[in-house]
Amino acid sequence: MTKILLTGSNGFLGQHIAAQASKIPNMHLTGWSKRGAIHNYCNDFKTINLLENDITPEMVAPFDAVIHTAALSHVDYCEQHREEAFRINVEATRQIAKACRQTGTHLIHLSSDFVFPGKNEPVAENDKTNPVNYYGRTKEMAELYVQSICPQSTIIRPVLIFGPVLSGTRSNLVLWVKSALEADKAIQVTSDHMRTATYVKDLAALCLQAAQKPQRGIYHACGADYLSVHEMALQVANVFELDSQLITPVHSDTFANQAPRPACSNFSAKKTIHDFGFQNRSFQKALRDMV
Repeated sequence: MTKILLTGSNGFLGQHIAAQASKIPNMHLTGWSKRGAIHNYCNDFKTINLLENDITPEMVAPFDAVIHTAALSHVDYCEQHREEAFRINVEATRQIAKACRQTGTHLIHLSSDFVFPGKNEPVAENDKTNPVNYYGRTKEMAELYVQSICPQSTIIRPVLIFGPVLSGTRSNLVLWVKSALEADKAIQVTSDHMRTATYVKDLAALCLQAAQKPQRGIYHACGADYLSVHEMALQVANVFELDSQLITPVHSDTFANQAPRPACSNFSAKKTIHDFGFQNRSFQKALRDMV
């Protein structure tokens, strides 16, 4: 029996991890979230607010692995609420890493492509990080704590996660485009931001694989295609048979974001595919799976 603790079990990724785990024999999943459970995929559940609860070794000792997805990920909110972002994204991660080290529990920590500045060139796992916003800075600091405190851990960096929402979580790029076009609403999308977007089902499967067959180090979890956000929106229109004429490409400066975003995230999943058998579907194949 593999016993796993999943933080952020109510979140977008957390729900997909829990849903997949519920179908795996001899796996027992305990979910943590700051609010009551909104699904029944977990075998057990506890309400844990990372802002209010210190994480002790006793809390993680029963588990073989911790999949740490809980985070404050709204980029503009983090920019304006830095203390809260630090406490959740950095300090809570430090406590979890320390507890895992003391108990010998394997830690799978979910980081972000936003640890990089966003140059239009391929990025490898060992390239130098240099975030352009505070959210990225917190994820960078969390990575450094995980590596120094619990060096046997697995750090996973996804890119622009997309896919179906199971229940009660906020939307994502694909669903936003699909919903707008279904309502015959004209939308503007950036043509100068490039991403190797990550399908949530592939990422969830990777997290569970890392819990069952631990590997040390940093891994990039991304899709097979390097596309602009505008190109992604056009593919959404095509696959779901919606009106692409409603989509207008614009420069990212059009949007008044409080925090800067990296322009490009050009990841390769070669290492992750080799070590975990990660399935990094093309953007179109992921969309067709959603259909």
